[in-house]
Order: sequence, then structure tokens, then C-alpha cells
Amino acid sequence: MLFINTGFANDAGLTLEDAIFFDAEDVETLNEVYKNIIAVRAEDKENPLYLKLVEIYQTPETAALIVETSNGGSIPAWDGAADYADEESDAETTEEESTETDSETDTE
Repeated sequence: MLFINTGFANDAGLTLEDAIFFDAEDVETLNEVYKNIIAVRAEDKENPLYLKLVEIYQTPETAALIVETSNGGSIPAWDGAADYADEESDAETTEEESTETDSETDTE
């Protein structure tokens, strides 16, 4: 049996549909050792540069990019990020449904 992370799976052309096991279905139950964090020393907690980096990183665009580039295998986990990821997923579903409807219309 072999366990690989999302990065290796994506590079190999695998998707979530290929997985036979998931560590967790949602970020709340994911083991802490698998979460990536932005960390600083306690004395740098209010450093304007670091606060700006977090602000720039934790955007809807970044959340959507994380989901897109990992084929849904990585989940943005900062406060509110799940909403952005869900919106991206909903948009993709709507786009796929629209494409299917257009294809059906074209064949008639």
C-alpha cells in the first residue's frame, strides 16, 4: 500500500476520484500535522509586514487557486476561506452544467 500527498498525486495526474482513502472530509477533522500555517515569533505577532502578507495571502483568489491547482485536494483553512472554496466549487459546477446544457442544445 502507498500513501502520497496531494502534490505528488497531482503531478502524477491523479484526482480525488482516484483516492481510496481520505485523511479527513473537512478541515476541522484533519490531523494538525497536515495543516500548513503562517507562523511568526511571538514578538513579531503585530509586525506590519507579516500582517500585510497574511492579508494578501488570505483572499478569495488565493483560496480558489489552492482548490484549482490541487484539483480539490487541498482546502484553504483560514477563517472564511471555506466560503471562497465553496463559491469556486459552485461556480465550476454551474459552468459544467451550463456546458452540458449547451452541448445538449447543439446536438438537437
